[in-house]
Amino acid sequence: MNTDKLFFDGGMGTLLQAQGLDTLPEIWNITNPDAIFEIHAAYAAAGANILKANTFGANRLKLADTGYTPAQLISAGIALARRAARQAGDESRRQESGATHSLEAGSTVESHRSIRQAGDESRRQESGATHSLEAGSTVEIRRSIRQAGDERRGQESGATHSLEAGSAADATRLREHAPHPTYSPGSHPPLCRVALDIGPTGKLLEPAGDLPFEETVEIFAEMVRAGADADLILIETMSDTYEIKAAMLAAKENSDLPVMVTFSPDKNGRLLTGADIETAAVLVESLGACAVGLNCGFGPVEMQAHLATLRAAVQIPIIFNPNGGMPKLIDGKTVFDLDPEGFAAQMKAASDLGGDVFGGCCGTTPAHIRAMINALSGGFAPHPPPKEGNAPLDPEQETAQSAVSEKSFFEGGLGETFFSKKVSPKNSRTRITSGAQTVTLGESLTIIGERLNPTGKPKLKKALRDGDMSFVCNEALAQVGQGAGLLDVNVGLPGIDEKKMLAEAVRAVQGVTTAPLVIDTSDVAAAEAALRVYNGKPLLNSVNGKEESLAAVLPIVKKYGAAVIALALDDDGIPETAAGRVAVAEKIIARAAEHGIPPHDVVVDALTMTLSTNTENAKITLEAVAELHKRGIRTVLGVSNVSFGLPARETLNEIFIVLAAHNGLSAAIANPVAAQNALILHKIFDGRDENCTEYVAAFQSYAAPERVRAAQPGTATAARTLREIIAAGLEDDAKKMTLELLQNNAPLEIINTHLIPALDDAGATFAAGTTFLPQLLKSASAATAAFEVLRQGMATSGESQKRGKIVLATVYGDIHDIGKNIVRTLLENYNFDVIDLGKNVPPEEVVVAVLRENAPLVGLSALMTTTVASMEETIKLLRRDAPAAKIMVGGAVLTEDYAKKIGADFYSADATGAVRIAEGVLG
Repeated sequence: MNTDKLFFDGGMGTLLQAQGLDTLPEIWNITNPDAIFEIHAAYAAAGANILKANTFGANRLKLADTGYTPAQLISAGIALARRAARQAGDESRRQESGATHSLEAGSTVESHRSIRQAGDESRRQESGATHSLEAGSTVEIRRSIRQAGDERRGQESGATHSLEAGSAADATRLREHAPHPTYSPGSHPPLCRVALDIGPTGKLLEPAGDLPFEETVEIFAEMVRAGADADLILIETMSDTYEIKAAMLAAKENSDLPVMVTFSPDKNGRLLTGADIETAAVLVESLGACAVGLNCGFGPVEMQAHLATLRAAVQIPIIFNPNGGMPKLIDGKTVFDLDPEGFAAQMKAASDLGGDVFGGCCGTTPAHIRAMINALSGGFAPHPPPKEGNAPLDPEQETAQSAVSEKSFFEGGLGETFFSKKVSPKNSRTRITSGAQTVTLGESLTIIGERLNPTGKPKLKKALRDGDMSFVCNEALAQVGQGAGLLDVNVGLPGIDEKKMLAEAVRAVQGVTTAPLVIDTSDVAAAEAALRVYNGKPLLNSVNGKEESLAAVLPIVKKYGAAVIALALDDDGIPETAAGRVAVAEKIIARAAEHGIPPHDVVVDALTMTLSTNTENAKITLEAVAELHKRGIRTVLGVSNVSFGLPARETLNEIFIVLAAHNGLSAAIANPVAAQNALILHKIFDGRDENCTEYVAAFQSYAAPERVRAAQPGTATAARTLREIIAAGLEDDAKKMTLELLQNNAPLEIINTHLIPALDDAGATFAAGTTFLPQLLKSASAATAAFEVLRQGMATSGESQKRGKIVLATVYGDIHDIGKNIVRTLLENYNFDVIDLGKNVPPEEVVVAVLRENAPLVGLSALMTTTVASMEETIKLLRRDAPAAKIMVGGAVLTEDYAKKIGADFYSADATGAVRIAEGVLG
């Protein structure tokens, strides 16, 4: 597509709410298809290139009690959007023959429309009849009527297709192949395309929640298969990187359609489960999305704060789909505070910050989209042709385009140029991520903790054979505490089921630390199992230049979006010269590029050979590192082999790291203690430790024997208190320590002096943004494990552990219970007696429960804009029938000001805030 922007449509749910929506929006695809069709048609007339099918929540979890299947609702939804897109093309062709078709569209609150079937449309075309759609507006603005000739220009295709939006089971797609359109200023493309819209499941994945990863993949896969007739897949409103990965794998494994992804950060630029914008975007890009962006949560003003960060993070086009401002309560109705002109002005400002694909979310209407398109383009301007004599892109820039889907984004000429944008060299960085953190290799020496490798470590061997993940997690935490930026995870032992154990170890370690992992195995099946369950973009160790290795490893690296360590050896063995190793590295990089893996995601191991067999070995390795660094290639070395068979190994290892760092080494797989010392030494020799400040601080009380002992594997996991164990989220250790404490302490004493302070610590670090939701929930799980041990003792002694009753509910019409479940978990761990009514709870049931339990406090949750009215109704009923109860509310669509307007006593932005409210009310 020779344009510099693409345009999505706007909100669906808020428009349907204005028409009396009282069920899941997707059900209207079958029960009220004309309403859905005409909203799509209005957006198409407004100039949208991409219509989001009304399929956002059509997954098996949300539809469980509706009597409908995802396949029914999705196929019907795609058919309705397709029909509207086709009509838009037909209108353009009709204006060639003299027919005039006009369409009025307005905004959210009071839309009404005349209904026509596809056969009627054909007859109207012949008689020159006018088809219109009127809609009201929250700001009383009516859009002026424009004729089709002013709307869009296109070449005549000669064929007119229509599609009845009847039964989902019978819906059949008719594809059209229009000639390549031409655009002129002031016109819009005659063709718009249909996106299968996929939203989150509404549940947290394991280990933070209870939804298994593979079940999540299959839930999304079912949606993808049902939406095969779409032109692309949009995965949107995501707040969990693990769920993003599940959805993207489902798309890749069940379709060849291009995939776009948008996520919804909070005001601090964090997803619900802790990822910052860069971390989430890197994962999306590495898994092969053709565009990534932001949607929902905020209006364009608030969302602009994150756009520059996103633009700097990735090479692919950026999507910007904000709400129509922030929600407000006016005359008892939820409205958004930006009218179409205000929205358009802010979107123009966002465009200047680097967006590529624009649209709207909650509270936006066809009028908003029309105004936005006019402000951002005034038509579609072609990209200037490349200037002759421009220098070609370097290989890294060329191959980095592999993240873009190879399938044409739009048939009929739309999209090929747009989604093959040239790559900015500044974004060609080697980044490894967890679910919440990004580490960039090459900016400074990164330490990769080596101690989760059973070679030479009898305690770790025993732990792995016994399935003792507590030992593994403690060792991981110790290395992070000693300065490791990444952790190498290797479980290779004779007789062990490495495929099962490696995946289990990866899950366990990711449950207690946000440090990204290096998955270390020579077993391809084990590698794929671990890559699949990993939350983030890992570094796989390793591939080499042997044909067998290249053929087996590179495809899975590409599929799972990993970076890979390339060992500088091939079928001829390890080259004896630095030049030979560099040649092997270049061969692997070239082969990786053939699989769509960019050079910056290949980290070369120049191979550390022991000095005891040849004193030239270190020199050869260092020369190779220096040459690779000069060529812009990232490097890594396993350090400890250099000292094998020699005394004072830690000292020799430290010196080798210093020399390697001086030659440009990107990362060292080493004992973090020795590596940290080496980093300090490197800085002082490199002139970066002014006045030797860091060196003096580290070594002024230096005692070699103590330091060496501290560096030995298996001894760094010093005894922890129960408070520290809970903060770390170590469930098994929490049980063991609680049993020990019970020998000399009363249960309530343990709760008050260990458990509650530990949870307070976890809440404080969460509030400060130094730990995130998964860690908070792991701490809560560890506290729960300790409570379970204490229950028997408390029952025997007659001690009471409950602090007061709280009724929780997700309000009627809302089937999202993530927030409520998190609040429940934390409140229970603070000893509150929680009565959880579940989700989609009618106001009357909330009142009955409060009266029955005589509960002093009620917690209400709403995640959807369309259900805030139900929350207000529940509050009114509670005020009438249970006036003594205090009410706290929360949810993504709420603000403190909004909570006050609908009558709540308290507003909490997160689970820790809810605990503080409960403590204030109940003591």
